[in-house]
Amino acid sequence: MTTQTPSEYLMDSADPDERARLRAIEDAYDPGTLRHLAALGVREGSRVLVAGVGAGSFLPWLSEAVGATGSVLATDIDTRHAAPVAEKYANVEVRHHDFLSEDFPQGQFDVVHGRLILIHFPERDEIIARLAAALKPGGTLLVEDYDWGSCGPAFPSADATAAEELSAKLAPYYREHGFDPYVGRKLPGLLRRAGLVDVDAEGRVLTLRGASSTLAPIYTKSHEQLVARADARGLVSDEETAAFLRRMADPQFDMTGQTMMAAWGRRAGTEAGA
Repeated sequence: MTTQTPSEYLMDSADPDERARLRAIEDAYDPGTLRHLAALGVREGSRVLVAGVGAGSFLPWLSEAVGATGSVLATDIDTRHAAPVAEKYANVEVRHHDFLSEDFPQGQFDVVHGRLILIHFPERDEIIARLAAALKPGGTLLVEDYDWGSCGPAFPSADATAAEELSAKLAPYYREHGFDPYVGRKLPGLLRRAGLVDVDAEGRVLTLRGASSTLAPIYTKSHEQLVARADARGLVSDEETAAFLRRMADPQFDMTGQTMMAAWGRRAGTEAGA
C-alpha cells in the first residue's frame, strides 16, 4: 500500500532546466492570460496580486498596465526566477510566500491571479479561499489550470502508443501526490464554493507538433524532472523514456495539448468610497 504525500510540488525549481520549462509555459499561455487580465479590469491604479508567479514573464506588462498609481505583489515559494525581473520595476514587489500555509494580505487587491497552482495540491478549496480573501469587495479572482481531457495524439504510431501507455502508467503516481489532471473543469465550482459571484470560464487548447520549440519543452522537461525523483525511479524504464522523447522530437507528430481552463469570479460587494 502506498502512502499519499500531498502538498508536494513535483517540479524542482533548482533544476538547471526548470527555467526552460517555465519559459515554454510562458510562451504558450501568456497571451491568453494577458487577454483575460485586461478584460477583467487591470488598469491604471489597480492593485494586483499574482500567486505562484514562477519566472515572472508578465510582470513587465502588469507594471505598465497599473502605472505609477498602481502596484503588483507577486509571490512564490521560490522567487529566484521572478526576483530579477521585478527589480526593474518600482511598482512591482516579489515576496516569498507559501500559499498552502500562509494567508495573503486581506481585502487589498482589485485583481488576484494564479496559474497552474491548483493542479498539484489537494488543498484546492483552502487555496481558493485564501486567494478570494485577498480581494477587495468587488475585486476579481482569475485562476488558470490544466484539464487533460483534450490531450492526445492525432494519429496512432508505435511511439505514440508507448507514450500514451507511459502516461497511464504514471497516473497513479501523480494521484498519490495530490495531482488532479481534471482540475481545470472544476475551477468554476471551486470559485462558487468560495462565495464568489458572476463566475464564468473559458478553455484554450493548443496543438503541438513534435520538435516544437514552444510546447515540447513543457512535456520533455517535466518528464525528465519526474524520472529523476528518488521516489519515481523504477516506475519508468529507459525504453519507455526513449519512446516518449522520440515522439516529442518527431516533426511529423501532431497532438492536442491539455486545455488551459481560465475561470473568474467576483467578490460580492463594493469597496467603501468607490
